[in-house]
Amino acid sequence: MEFISVLWNYILPFLVLFTLLVFVHEMGHYSVARRNGVRVEVFSIGFGPELFGRDDRWGTRWKFCAIPLGGYVKMYGDADAVSRPGRETAALTPEQRKVSFYHKSVGQRAAIVFAGPAVNYLFAVLVLALLFMTAGQRHTPAVVGAVVPGGAAERAGLRTGDTVVRFAGRTIDRFEDAERIALLHPGDPLRIVVRRDNAERALLLTPEPRTVRDRHGNAETFG
Repeated sequence: MEFISVLWNYILPFLVLFTLLVFVHEMGHYSVARRNGVRVEVFSIGFGPELFGRDDRWGTRWKFCAIPLGGYVKMYGDADAVSRPGRETAALTPEQRKVSFYHKSVGQRAAIVFAGPAVNYLFAVLVLALLFMTAGQRHTPAVVGAVVPGGAAERAGLRTGDTVVRFAGRTIDRFEDAERIALLHPGDPLRIVVRRDNAERALLLTPEPRTVRDRHGNAETFG
């Protein structure tokens, strides 16, 4: 059961995401190669024996292989999946050279090689943008929701409903900003300005140090 849980929760999601990234990366190489007139013979997801695939009308073999730990695009004139020139490259006819990767200009070859990582970068930007558009970023109003009796907030004079305006000289727009400052200054007296009853009040807050230990016994102190 534990193996099934690890497989379902970790290994399979990793392989799915990794395969997606490989596909995007290789699609970058493929697209720019095609735009520059290079014939692409194979577009493979994975290595090893082919599991299934098909040929398109341009003569490219699209396939999935048994070992899902990468992928490659094999262009005309390559001897293998790592794009090394074959021995027969020098003997190509003029028509064959027109579609051979190694007979393109330096600029064209550089564009084809660079396209893979460039598309991965653009894909990451797109995914992050979509996440921010759909899920957004955690934003909690900088309002004191509760004051722990005897805690640092009560000793500083904070009250429930106070809105934090500035903390340690920085303008506060959300509660997470104040929380981050407190974590970085355990035990340090910090000036905090709050809005209460339509008036601003300056107080002195000293975040209480908290020691956290990880599973290896290493200790770290936060505010």
